[in-house]
Amino acid sequence: MLGARGGSGRATMWVAVGADAQVSGGVMGRRKPRTYAAEWLAWAQDEAERPHVPLREDELTMKVQRARYLPRIVVKKERAIVGRLYLGLNVLDVADQRDRRVIASALEAAGYEVRPPIGGWDSPRPRWRVYVNAYMADAWTFGFGGGDPRYEDGTTFGVFYPESEALFCLSELWFEPGREVAEWHGFRVGDVVDQVPDDPEKTSKYQGLLEYPPPRIVDRNARAASRSRRSALKSPRQLPATSRQLVPGVVADAADAVFAAEPLDPTAPTLAGDIGWGSRSLVFDVDELAALRKATPLLELPAETPTALEWARGISRVHELGLTAFRLRTLAPQWWAALPWHDVVPDPARLGLLGTDEGDGAARSGQPQLVQAIVDWSIPQPQLPAEGANAHGRFLLVMGALAHAGLTAASDRLATGECLVCRREHVPAAHELDTLLRLRTSDVCTVCAQAALLRQTDLIPHPERDNAWVPFPWTSQREEAAHEAVRTLAADNGGPPSRRVLAASVPWTSTGDLVRQVLLRIPLPRDHEPGGAAPAWSTLLADAGVLGEGWRPSFGVHTVAADGHPCRSLFERYIDDWFFARGVVHTIEPPYPYDAQLNPNGMRADWAINGVLVEAAGLSTRSEYAAKIARKRELAARHGLQLVIVVEDDLPDLEQVLRTALQP
Repeated sequence: MLGARGGSGRATMWVAVGADAQVSGGVMGRRKPRTYAAEWLAWAQDEAERPHVPLREDELTMKVQRARYLPRIVVKKERAIVGRLYLGLNVLDVADQRDRRVIASALEAAGYEVRPPIGGWDSPRPRWRVYVNAYMADAWTFGFGGGDPRYEDGTTFGVFYPESEALFCLSELWFEPGREVAEWHGFRVGDVVDQVPDDPEKTSKYQGLLEYPPPRIVDRNARAASRSRRSALKSPRQLPATSRQLVPGVVADAADAVFAAEPLDPTAPTLAGDIGWGSRSLVFDVDELAALRKATPLLELPAETPTALEWARGISRVHELGLTAFRLRTLAPQWWAALPWHDVVPDPARLGLLGTDEGDGAARSGQPQLVQAIVDWSIPQPQLPAEGANAHGRFLLVMGALAHAGLTAASDRLATGECLVCRREHVPAAHELDTLLRLRTSDVCTVCAQAALLRQTDLIPHPERDNAWVPFPWTSQREEAAHEAVRTLAADNGGPPSRRVLAASVPWTSTGDLVRQVLLRIPLPRDHEPGGAAPAWSTLLADAGVLGEGWRPSFGVHTVAADGHPCRSLFERYIDDWFFARGVVHTIEPPYPYDAQLNPNGMRADWAINGVLVEAAGLSTRSEYAAKIARKRELAARHGLQLVIVVEDDLPDLEQVLRTALQP
């Protein structure tokens, strides 16, 4: 143990790592690199002496930038960032330490305070090229090579804790540079140590920062090829002829216009190989699957497991582990409820597996090893239904049980496939659970999938600003295509389509159906179109000519359904047209029985089918309407009537919701 120091009267314990340690627990727990202290030190010393043209104060510009931990002033020369002043602690980081005094002078002239070196501005600058970053509110990282476009990788060589004045460097070779760099940036250093604080959260985060490969100059040809690969992954080509033939030409043209604008794909791999939020997908690689087995107990699986596995594989082989666990929650609810996971009440003000940062959270769950694996990043925390800590914990237990049984194999998170719609290369593993359930396949790229579900993802590069995105505009071409798409979808359904239904799922029985349904949705307006340019949904339907005879009261849209029945909303219209298209005999507005307390004024239901009353509760979020529906429920129960309440979320699965009414 080389040092220990307490801050604010509290002792800080340190756990030995050592200069040549093989540290696991890096990014997502997959990276197990070696230490390259000497190589990086030599690189940083050489870089500090490279030829340099000094900056002038009159060529610098400044801009305030908000950040998660500390706001900062970004200093630029033309478009290049040459310095950042972290406000609060007034720490200045610069691209070249030889420019630090000039940049500090410009900032002070603009009214900003800059923390000087411990020895004053006349003290010698560090002999190494370094960068400084506010990694967290209570910790600063020092590193070599970061942000240099000539190098593929950088390395963080030190973490400094201002509260305890302790500097942690993984190698003793970095002790002297670490102290010089810290004091040059105005930090008073007490102890320099080669040990990590005995704090699980900091240990898992900082160890992953401190070991990266040695400096290597980037092969420009290889980088160009990598950029080309990223471009292929992020930019769909024009629609293939086989896809264009499935939809009206104007719809295909509008889809091509969106694709040609290169919409943002947040899940495409970066140059480093990361897939946006893919670490939270339902996919586990070999190491993660082994860690999952180790962290979970052996459990007996229910008899419904083969059925769940077959269902999951029908959607996505790469996601079969998580999908099988999800299906078992429905198929075997009693087994699910009996899983050895203690209910934990999550704190809504916090995030994470347990919904709490308390140290006893893992113990309270009953599965401390499983929780610790998440904290250490040994296994991902999947993007699962937002039902608090207990749903996450039980899902992971079931995934572990499936892994123990060998029913599901590890998957390659970076494996690519060809999108069925646009034929571009994409990463199936990047799909979240919600998308898989709505689309029922991972063979469609995320750009097409999000468009099919009417989500606001069709962002395109800003015409004038780098790294900025704007929504794809609502153009006359898109409006014409939307009208044609709506008419086609209305013909398919027997009536005007509901936006809620279109956004909830994509019905298909063949790949051709899937491609057609996705393309028909691409030109449609999203829930939040920019600038109010897109029409309201009811206006779009009216302009497309699919509403027939109808009128707009103060609220809602009154139309006449395909069978001539009047409807007070598009929600009612969709259900009535659904009945008519399937030959379901239905009576409109059947009366409820008289009841002096609950029904003195003669309330009516929306439909009656085989003696079962059916209500379309499209305004259930309104308190007065919800109270009326509750009174109808009580009335039906009192008089022994069967009543089915249909809400908008039920529209994609009406046959199941109405099963009691549809059975004669």
